[in-house]
Amino acid sequence: PVETPSQSVSLEPDLFRSLPEVFSSRSVDMLMGSVLNHALQIAPQATRAYAVMRTGADRVVAVKGYGIELIGLELTGSWKNGMPKISTNLSSDLFGPNTPEVRAKLDTQGMREVRQSLIAPIRDRNQMFGALVLDAYGSSAFEPAQLESVARWASLIGPQLSLVSSFNAYQQLAWGLTRSFVEAVESRDFNGLGHAQRVTSYAVAMGRELGFSVSELQDVWFAAM
Repeated sequence: PVETPSQSVSLEPDLFRSLPEVFSSRSVDMLMGSVLNHALQIAPQATRAYAVMRTGADRVVAVKGYGIELIGLELTGSWKNGMPKISTNLSSDLFGPNTPEVRAKLDTQGMREVRQSLIAPIRDRNQMFGALVLDAYGSSAFEPAQLESVARWASLIGPQLSLVSSFNAYQQLAWGLTRSFVEAVESRDFNGLGHAQRVTSYAVAMGRELGFSVSELQDVWFAAM
């Protein structure tokens, strides 16, 4: 009989072709949202997902299929050991370690109905950034090949996440320095105070109306300011 290619072999090329789109993200939130979208391509149909980032505590930064109420939620889960896995015991892996307040929020999202969770930690060398968590509902179930594919996908994200985080820190510094410089110049003429900020607000608003992307709006901000 002819051997059927594994799911990881047949589906991974679609994920890897999407790398340029994912890597063009210039913020952590955009990057993680894009990563979840593409990871869900190889998941069962009845699957929801969220991404956790380690910023001191582990917090939800992106969701697909869940409510935005989860964004910013401090969450403890079995991803903390840094190993990819398929979890079938959310009572101990997710609900057990968290506070009653957090468990109540998870309940409102229907997470007690999750059949399985696929957990793929995001790392870069020895640094743990967070994890991708895919939740299968109903009769859906994950295969080992899907775990392998998503774990490999997550392993590519770690270095990019490190670069995006560094870019964000640089961007915040650049914004702060630009504002300070403009304010210093305008302070020499009382009538000019706030002029640059008003021009920038109008320019960014026009960019939004024209459908500019986030990165294009950032360029408009610097040009107008």
